Amino acid sequence: RSVIGVSCFVIAPPFRRHGLASALLDRVIADASARGAAWIEAYPLNTPEESDAGHYRGPRSMYDARGFEPIEVRERDTVVRLSA
Repeated sequence: RSVIGVSCFVIAPPFRRHGLASALLDRVIADASARGAAWIEAYPLNTPEESDAGHYRGPRSMYDARGFEPIEVRERDTVVRLSA
């Protein structure tokens, strides 16, 4: 079975901080099992830049709120995973 990897969210500046990344992630989660995925993974940065653009992988809190579990802490990011 496969893994769906969420690597980044590209949201135009005027539309940031309106919940679009959360809505996109929720859609990925909702569609994952129908796509044959066993897991959904994401890679939020451990110390993102202070700007909105610095959270291009999505803030860790967004994944935590949806039940993603950390499986590997790396130098730059953490691999978080959710069962599909």
